Amino acid sequence: MRDRTAVTPRVAVRSGRVLSLRTSPSYAGPPGRRSPRTRRRPPRLRRRSTTEQADARDERDKHCQSDPRVLLRATLEELLPLDEQRRTRLRVMTAYYARSLTDPALAAVFLHREHPLEDLVTALITAAGARPSVDPAQEANLLVGGISGLGLDLLHRRRTPAGVRRTLDYHLNRILAQRS
Repeated sequence: MRDRTAVTPRVAVRSGRVLSLRTSPSYAGPPGRRSPRTRRRPPRLRRRSTTEQADARDERDKHCQSDPRVLLRATLEELLPLDEQRRTRLRVMTAYYARSLTDPALAAVFLHREHPLEDLVTALITAAGARPSVDPAQEANLLVGGISGLGLDLLHRRRTPAGVRRTLDYHLNRILAQRS
């Protein structure tokens, strides 16, 4: 049985597609509750909007497969609370994290030796072509930590999504070699 207390965003790359808690049912667990507004919509309209979203996601994924820079940016952007579902997940994860500071059993969920997200970001930085003076593993640590902090700033409305994206792009341009 899967440990439900480990409320962390999981991003995986499977056949070149970015998968997250929102896009992969195998990672998502039980379906979330729907708002009353969603339930009242006629099924035909709901299907069309779902199809349009899927088409847009497929188009983005095709582009991600061919460009590791785009895949790297999409992976990091997926960690940002840019919609209500991700804002809620970040609030829950932050509450569990705060509680883990005084509860050793819960702390064990957060404190582990593996760092799969940082390892994924390291591999993507390497594939995207890091500048010679850059250590991809160290930059991955900074990017994941920085995105986490910027995500909290978004929750507190200290920053705007556009400003956070500009900051992300600035750092990616700083660590990645220029395109030929």
